[in-house]
Amino acid sequence: MQCVYCSVTKNCFDSLANSADEIYDYFENIGKHIEKDEYLVLDKTWDLVYYILTGESIFELDEGGGFPFVFGNNILGVFDADGGKIGPIRYISEEGVLSCIQLFDTINREEFINRFDFEDILSHNVYFDKMLDPEGLMERSIESLEALNRFFKKALTKNNVLLVYFD
Repeated sequence: MQCVYCSVTKNCFDSLANSADEIYDYFENIGKHIEKDEYLVLDKTWDLVYYILTGESIFELDEGGGFPFVFGNNILGVFDADGGKIGPIRYISEEGVLSCIQLFDTINREEFINRFDFEDILSHNVYFDKMLDPEGLMERSIESLEALNRFFKKALTKNNVLLVYFD
């Protein structure tokens, strides 16, 4: 499962929020709608990055506790389109983007390495690519955190909203 982030203007966000067909087309044909640097696809490292940052796996969260803000705790909707459902599509407001950046900035490469305990990760049902060795997994996760930080900072400079979708 991948986590897809899309940086969109508020006008685009408002337009998508009102049309199931538009939002379905948007995610199915993402490269047609926005430039490559306006979306980020994280592989199976997204839960591991969240775990290193917070000490929680998304799969251990309490059902009623809400969704972690780094994955969009606001729901745009679940949409019926082309005979199927897409979503839920989540979003992160401009204020939420700033909060995420502040969280990302709390950890550097050295601290990430210090927090990376493979046995602990295994014991907490953290979602990741089981084909990777611990060192490869750690490096790929650090790269994902750095990519997230750059992507969110760019979105903030444009005052954009981030759409989040798990595929």
